[in-house]
Amino acid sequence: MPVTASFSLLQYIPALNCSESLEGIFLELKGVDPHWFRRTNHALGSLIVVFYLIREDLGFSVRREMLAIIFLLIPLTIEVQRRYRKTLFLGLREHEKNRLASYVWFDIAAVLLILLFPQQIAAPLIITVAFADPVIGELKRFGFWYSKAGGFLTTFIIFLIFRYNPLLGGLGAVLAVIGEHPNHRFIDDDFLMPMLPAVVLGGLYLYNPGLFPDELLEVLL
Repeated sequence: MPVTASFSLLQYIPALNCSESLEGIFLELKGVDPHWFRRTNHALGSLIVVFYLIREDLGFSVRREMLAIIFLLIPLTIEVQRRYRKTLFLGLREHEKNRLASYVWFDIAAVLLILLFPQQIAAPLIITVAFADPVIGELKRFGFWYSKAGGFLTTFIIFLIFRYNPLLGGLGAVLAVIGEHPNHRFIDDDFLMPMLPAVVLGGLYLYNPGLFPDELLEVLL
């Protein structure tokens, strides 16, 4: 994605202070907390919805959907190199050393949402992953139900901002929290959290589009 890829690249800029350990190669930025770097990077992923501010026809037979596919190739290319070298960079966790990194799952989900679902479904779910997932992670220290409640409330508010009715917004929030919970070996929650509600809401949209609000984001560029 145009935005996520750009911020993900921050993790791979060569730095003056690099060190090797038995756990891999870690990019070190003086004074930067890897935990909050990851959280911030996650939140900045919400800027992906700027995509909807760009006109569909960019001229020369180029459509904005092509941009999504092109820019997805950037983090995928970086990830292939990272996996080949079996390295970790600032903000990545140990379990991501030998699997696809979470930010790439986020990118893949965002592209699928944009290409396969209407804006009314895709945009709030992209923002949900950007903000609700970190909220859940931060609240886990207080207990399971606190984290799930925080994730539900955050997601529910996002759906309300996109003018969903409370019943449909509540359904989307519940499904997003359910999608975040599983700890699968091969599929990251950054993918499941948006895609599970997207499939259900997408089915409802096909059945009755009138249940959904109008598009919130309008073309500016």
